[in-house]
Amino acid sequence: ESSGDFMVLNSDTIVTISPKKGFNNWTLQVNGNVFEVLLDELKHIQDYPYACNEQSASKLKAYLMEKKIREEIGEEFQHNKDILKLVDKLENAQKEDGSWGWWPNSSSNIWMTSYVTDALLKAESAGFARTKYLENTANYLYRNLAVVSHEQQLDVLKTLTFLEYPIVYQTSLDLIAKDTTLGLYNFLKLQELRKIHQLDYQLDTLKKFHKETLFGGIYWGEENYWFEKNAIITTLMAYRLLQDEKEFKGYQDKIRNYFLEKKRNGYWRNTSESAQILETILPDIIKGKQTNQTENKLVLSGAIEETITEFPYRIETAQPKELTISKTGGLPIFVMSSQTFWNATPEKVDKEFEINTYFEEDSSSTVHLESGVKIKLMAEVKVLKKSEYVMIEIPIPAGCSYGDKHRGNNYRLEAHREYFREKVSIFCEKLNPGTYSFQVNLETRYPGSYMVNPAKAEQMYFPAFFGREEMKKVEMD
Repeated sequence: ESSGDFMVLNSDTIVTISPKKGFNNWTLQVNGNVFEVLLDELKHIQDYPYACNEQSASKLKAYLMEKKIREEIGEEFQHNKDILKLVDKLENAQKEDGSWGWWPNSSSNIWMTSYVTDALLKAESAGFARTKYLENTANYLYRNLAVVSHEQQLDVLKTLTFLEYPIVYQTSLDLIAKDTTLGLYNFLKLQELRKIHQLDYQLDTLKKFHKETLFGGIYWGEENYWFEKNAIITTLMAYRLLQDEKEFKGYQDKIRNYFLEKKRNGYWRNTSESAQILETILPDIIKGKQTNQTENKLVLSGAIEETITEFPYRIETAQPKELTISKTGGLPIFVMSSQTFWNATPEKVDKEFEINTYFEEDSSSTVHLESGVKIKLMAEVKVLKKSEYVMIEIPIPAGCSYGDKHRGNNYRLEAHREYFREKVSIFCEKLNPGTYSFQVNLETRYPGSYMVNPAKAEQMYFPAFFGREEMKKVEMD
């Protein structure tokens, strides 16, 4: 398990980092150039182990942004083939009607279609993608324009705008503007579109509803865990709206500080948020880049005793002591502190989800199985609150191999399933409160005694919301 902090030290300051109890290994990474921080975040997106359509689109955006940064700092970009592979992957995942779902076999999703289209258009602009197949996408979106909610209409209209689809946008935007139930999130989406189409738009709301963090960051919206509308996504829209607005000069720096403050454990919460933040702030960072780092100095004391004048800097220590950082110099310094420890006996967690696995053949806490037979591993998941984009991980005993891939009676709930050497991952786009069972067919192979890691259910885009069971033991004769 891991825990971490990310800090931006702008002016002369002293901060103290206290280790968490039980966490020993401590890594300190200090960067004096914001591009180093962004490249690290981009690699984190690129290395993400799963590849739903959103994640493939986010990885595509990440490679395109890395290409821009490498060009800016005079380094060679080495991932053109990765970009082409992702373009082909997304093209092959497109449905006949031009839409995309969460996974290739998922039902059509307006937001996902808009997000993937945006990534492919950016790839085309960089000289990689072909947009011939996006004609069907434009037609799909236009057909749905009149039947979806005002919130989804705004997504559709924005994507049709970038596809240069020939409709009278003002008519739809004026109609949506009459909706008194839009809320701040959708109101800003509407103003952003009106600005793009050179119509009158309102900015007074941004002054009225902005909030400040303890460190001076500015943001809008509620700190909730809705994938498509939360404070980060709302603030991204505000950032785009305020660009080139003289009245709000100086806001951009404070908004970027808010985004950097949200890099808990060193990274943003999910691939989509990371990609959207980076593609929004990167142009301004490139425009205002500062390369002179000679003014900065860090003095470390406590767990580490050292003076740093050259960056990047990285050190690991096993000393569980407080670390004090004294920074002098006029340019920003980016500090990421992370601690890890091996949790040999993870406790049961049942806040958002309750999960329990058992074998149909033996449901006791210490399971006794006969080798060389077919068995069913069941995962019972109790969903306590309405949840979207749920990932269920079911570890399998080391002495077993997979049987047939029949998914049991709840297969219609599954958007996708992946089989790994050590676990099965099941993805469900929406789960209402209730109890659900998922089946994994195995064959017992090798006699022995095996410990099985806890099964876990989590909101994929907000992994802090999860449930897990305890460790289990399997005896195989």
